[in-house]
Amino acid sequence: MSNPLIETRVLPRDDALLGRNLGHDARSLAYPARRAFSIEEPQQVDHDLYLPILRQRVGSCVLHTMAELISFVRHWETLDDVQHLAWASNPEEMCLDWYRWTTRNDEFDDEWEPNDTGTSGTSGAKCTVHHGYSKGFVHAFSPAEAFGLLNHTPVGFGGWWYSSMDSPSSEGIIRVTPGAYRRGGHEFTWRGQDPARGLIRCRNHWGTGYGIGGEMWLPYEDAERLLGEDGDIVALIPNDQPAPEPEWDLMLIKDLEPWAFQSTWQRVTNPGKAGRAAAASREWINRKRQETKPQ
Repeated sequence: MSNPLIETRVLPRDDALLGRNLGHDARSLAYPARRAFSIEEPQQVDHDLYLPILRQRVGSCVLHTMAELISFVRHWETLDDVQHLAWASNPEEMCLDWYRWTTRNDEFDDEWEPNDTGTSGTSGAKCTVHHGYSKGFVHAFSPAEAFGLLNHTPVGFGGWWYSSMDSPSSEGIIRVTPGAYRRGGHEFTWRGQDPARGLIRCRNHWGTGYGIGGEMWLPYEDAERLLGEDGDIVALIPNDQPAPEPEWDLMLIKDLEPWAFQSTWQRVTNPGKAGRAAAASREWINRKRQETKPQ
């Protein structure tokens, strides 16, 4: 799985619809899934979503995934009538509005419009909080956490999209087959799982012509592989729940401190968004380091 301490980069892609980048700062590890949900063995589950299958037109897969996560019936019920109307009346335009906002406020220097270089799952989740659709979000950084989290809520999965995943089987199953190549980063929704079959039920946003009516199944073993190759999971916290509190201790801060000052973060002097994001992360680590000093 991706190392949230050092990985913030734009992933190369060969298709305009593949717009997921990798983006974590030091705070990601402080918000594990267990801060908001109990993590147990995977259970049979199908989470209903209010919105229909979407069809993205640019590299906004992250924000289309966020739209699907807020339309989880349990989450949707915590939104007000104005929020319902905004998304129910024109979800595609709302996705583009959120994509526009996110690319102007994420850690990647280019912005849509005019440039379409994608964004990260973390930045997409921050967008939902900023616009009042979520109280916060948590991450999963291992298969066990990801599958256990899925018992409770749909999650946004971000990872590499392989060429073999373009063509699901007649049963809607996607695989990373021998000889398949990476086409770029993609974000889509895990909305259920069938442990008996070893499959995760997923929703894409490439229209109803993809897979089985716009959805597909991802085998556990392929999910584990993708999670191990720059993959990550994000889950939103509904508005009727408290925002998650960060989990940090002396060991975490000890691990973070040397990372914060290594050459990876020399770009802190960069006047662009990446530099400002690096500075914010370093400031957070410094503050936590001071708070954990023995009195």
